[in-house]
Amino acid sequence: MSRHLKSPVHKVRLTSDPEELFRNVDRALYQNDEPLATLGSVAHYLLMEHARELGITVLLTGQGADELTCGYLKYLPFYEQDLLRQGRLFEAVRVGAGFVLNGTVWKQFTLAEARRYFPRMLLPRMVDIRGPRLRDCDSVLAIGLGSEGLVARQAADLAQFSVPALLHWEDRMSMAQSREMRVPFLDYRLVSTLLPMEPEWKLRDGWTKWVLQRAMEPFLPSQICWRKDKRGFTTPEAIWLASDLRPRVERLLAEPMLRRRYAQYRHQSLRWPSMRAQDVLCPLLLELWARLFSSSLSNSPV
Repeated sequence: MSRHLKSPVHKVRLTSDPEELFRNVDRALYQNDEPLATLGSVAHYLLMEHARELGITVLLTGQGADELTCGYLKYLPFYEQDLLRQGRLFEAVRVGAGFVLNGTVWKQFTLAEARRYFPRMLLPRMVDIRGPRLRDCDSVLAIGLGSEGLVARQAADLAQFSVPALLHWEDRMSMAQSREMRVPFLDYRLVSTLLPMEPEWKLRDGWTKWVLQRAMEPFLPSQICWRKDKRGFTTPEAIWLASDLRPRVERLLAEPMLRRRYAQYRHQSLRWPSMRAQDVLCPLLLELWARLFSSSLSNSPV
């Protein structure tokens, strides 16, 4: 894409050195003012810091495109489930076969990621790290297809599950460096056009985001427009948790149940993992946030 636009690329290095990484985690937590879910916000903070050094004030982001045009892998099983509910068995088989033959998003499937959408009875057992006050609370949020179909599930991502949190994190990290993020895919005219569009225009011929890719085909090189190796704004936290960060993480996770969950994560099958990095990282980042704001939390009413 850089060659196509004849524009230079400015790279930012996210180190796995524990001391430097956790310093940056504290900086990102302070600016976010609430717990983080991944190290992606740390990477975004460093990206905005570098943009400031380069004198770049306004940046574009693609937030909302995947939710509007079914870019994530989860939308394909949701669509298949929706078709089966409508009794469209042949259509469900045809759609699924198209993605298998095209070799696109099915390559991204992992049991650990899919687990979030399983019925509770099918969820793999994990070490319960909830304290006594939360032990009896029902903390499982239903994020499956729901009863109203795929378009309604997309709308839920835009309004509740996905986009609001992502926009919050992006805004906090960019504003920390006085940078402004623009979100063209969330323009109300695009949302009102793309969201109600029938799913067959979004998941088609073995492609996600089909209608968007067809629209952009005249303006982009084919290998960019129709690339199969979709990648998000991700960090290698799963690898780091099992290697470089292990000594520091074990010191931070002082509670026995947290240590047991971390051990369960490290000893799982690398080929078919049943736990995500977030199953360890989320409580870890919550702990770091609580330590950072401990003086304020200790004075809060119970």
